[in-house]
Amino acid sequence: MSDRIETYLTMAGEQIRWKRAKPALLEELRTHLLDQRDACLAEGMSEEEAQAEAVLQMGDAVAVGQGLDRVHRPKPQWGLLLLAVTVAVAGVVFRLFLTAGVEWPTATADVPETVLALVLGIGCLFLGYFLDYTFLGHYGKQIYLAALLLGAAVVGLETIGLHYMSYLSAFYPLAFAVWVYSWRGTKWRGFLLSAFGIIPLLAVRFVSGADGLMFDFLVLLATGMLLLLFLAWKDWYGIGRKAGVGILSAGVLFAGGWGVVRVLTSDYMNNRLLCGFRPELDPMGYGYTGMNARQALESARWMGEGTWIGEHPYELMMPQGQGDFLLTTMVHKLGWGPFLALILAFLLLTICLLVKGLRQKNTLAKLTVLAIVMPMVFRTVVSLGMNFGIVILFAHFPLFSGNMVLVMDMYLIGLMLSVFRQENLPITTRKTQGTHFGFGQ
Repeated sequence: MSDRIETYLTMAGEQIRWKRAKPALLEELRTHLLDQRDACLAEGMSEEEAQAEAVLQMGDAVAVGQGLDRVHRPKPQWGLLLLAVTVAVAGVVFRLFLTAGVEWPTATADVPETVLALVLGIGCLFLGYFLDYTFLGHYGKQIYLAALLLGAAVVGLETIGLHYMSYLSAFYPLAFAVWVYSWRGTKWRGFLLSAFGIIPLLAVRFVSGADGLMFDFLVLLATGMLLLLFLAWKDWYGIGRKAGVGILSAGVLFAGGWGVVRVLTSDYMNNRLLCGFRPELDPMGYGYTGMNARQALESARWMGEGTWIGEHPYELMMPQGQGDFLLTTMVHKLGWGPFLALILAFLLLTICLLVKGLRQKNTLAKLTVLAIVMPMVFRTVVSLGMNFGIVILFAHFPLFSGNMVLVMDMYLIGLMLSVFRQENLPITTRKTQGTHFGFGQ
């Protein structure tokens, strides 16, 4: 390459302050210069004349570099970071105020451990925020295999492993997202490997049999199918939009029909559904927790502690009142006002994450956010249903249901904010001829 073009690139690069964006931007600029030079050579110019003309048509190097610098800068997410930390701190304060020092049948909140979890959670939030999320696209297959092997190893630990499997499985949708992303342009081979790649993850989660099995299984399946449909609509694999969407839609209909048949033919699921909406039908069995949750809510006040009319203290009747049913405890002990304030703050955070994720132009960015925020939305809906007395499936409410939940969710939220922070980062996608840079890939 000539000194003239290299000098131009050096001058332009000196104006670009974001170090992570500079290599991709200069490579894109180099590609344009070389293309223009080749066009001039084809018109009969000499090498030196062609290079000079290419530089001339590109414009002043300093002005071009400054223009790239203005467009490609990090987008700090201080507002969402502050909102996430505020919601997490508020959740911990309410949890300690309501449960610390109170004897619960299952476990009692430990103040030092809970505070440590909050500190670790905030640290994980910033760790995820400052990470380069694009590594997910570079190592998609390796991340998927590591998640699969780690899950199998955790299941092998029996009692201890099964306890943590419900937390590990929260990362499975993201592992599946980067797996399907890694098969771009590989035609039917990549399409089939992507689609069937969800089966091993489902199998590991199913074999574990840990708490929340049914919910995690359904969330992974639903999130995976939505991600596949999204990529098929973009013709990510190169098999045609109609073929990809048609096959996946048929798969969704088949899986949905099979699920309905299984529910209708299963006495267990029939009882769960029936008692979920009408817990009084089995108040000492499937409807026990739902009945107690509804009783606590019915006597709740707008502010202050409600009236409990059970045979035993609330803490004995709601053994998970310090964990998955913490929201029920909050309404019962503090009233609807504090509950609504905390929930509205959390919903504001979730809606902001979802909306900003849907606006992402880069495919990897959108997949990353959707793989995290969609399960979070599912968890929110199911957990709110539980706390309102509709107990069909079990799910941890994001950020609030325990120390491990807090740390895990804070890291995943930080990773989403990393996507938004690097929204202006050029993404390279290798093709058979050269390199393409852009936001639409």
